Amino acid sequence: MTSSTIEDAVNAYTDGSCLYKPTRLGGAAFRIVTINSQGDEESVDVPLLGFKGSTNNEMELYACIAAIEEAQTHQYFERLKKIVIHTDSAYVQANYDRARYNWSQHKWHNRNGRPILNARLWQDLLKAVRDTGHRVRFHWIKGHASDLHNRAADRLARASAKAAILPPLSRVNVRRKITTESVSVGSVVLSGQRLTVNIITDQYLELPRCFKYKYEVLSKGSPYFGKVDIIFSQIPLGAGHKYYVLVNDDTKNPTIRKVIRELPK
Repeated sequence: MTSSTIEDAVNAYTDGSCLYKPTRLGGAAFRIVTINSQGDEESVDVPLLGFKGSTNNEMELYACIAAIEEAQTHQYFERLKKIVIHTDSAYVQANYDRARYNWSQHKWHNRNGRPILNARLWQDLLKAVRDTGHRVRFHWIKGHASDLHNRAADRLARASAKAAILPPLSRVNVRRKITTESVSVGSVVLSGQRLTVNIITDQYLELPRCFKYKYEVLSKGSPYFGKVDIIFSQIPLGAGHKYYVLVNDDTKNPTIRKVIRELPK
């Protein structure tokens, strides 16, 4: 196996994990690696407590935040003054610059106006980087490949998930769906139509200050009957309840504009 350790930095190999059976459990961990004066690698494994009901992306971000905070306490940090986060998360790698330069400047919405998920964790990550004096660099590595430290972080994160004891990072209310379809983002094309929907999950997004809903279409005359998708709204709705609603005409920023009426269960 190989190692991508940077010699003049405190290296943190991070990983997040999410186990879906029997219930959804999230775990996170990292390995700190440095090169000593003899040119040999020194490593310390840091498992973190797991969370019940969390997502893989939440855990990837959480692992990065915890690793940056821990790396600053390392005995070599004051000498090296650099932290390299090695992550196999395409989600973190692809969106870090967006979070830093775009999302945070637009109240945690993207250029289409769609609310950003995990905005609180992204905000915490940016703060952790600022607190180091912007001495953090992110390095993407291919997961489950030949890097021995990445594989170690993966094992630690899985163990963290299996032993999850902490409550979820975000609260999501869940009810059973009627359809056998799985969620498919963008499967319901919005054109300002009225729809009868069943709310499957409801979640309040703290930073964008709106609600996120997973819903299924119950309108039998709709071409999207039975489809399951994601939609946002300023209007509080409840999981397990059915509504007749008016939606907007922007599938890239799906929004419930108005609740015409709630339907009996």
